[in-house]
Amino acid sequence: MLGEETGGGSYGNSAVHLPQIILPHTRMRIMLPMYRLVVDADLPKTGRGIFPDVEIKPSSVALREGIDLKIARVKEMIRNRKK
Repeated sequence: MLGEETGGGSYGNSAVHLPQIILPHTRMRIMLPMYRLVVDADLPKTGRGIFPDVEIKPSSVALREGIDLKIARVKEMIRNRKK
């Protein structure tokens, strides 16, 4: 697996209802969760997700320039594989 750690944690999440908001001055679109879903309140809130074999962290520069770091890394791995 290649990419970022999954959201993870069995306690709960806030990714159920994500309405889109358009900021008035910048016209930037953002999504904010409306509520948090708690699956089991008795579980610790410190859970982790699944870790990738090859971690690719997000980058604000790549996002701004429209570069998909994960695809770029896959292409690099294909070019560098032993034949």
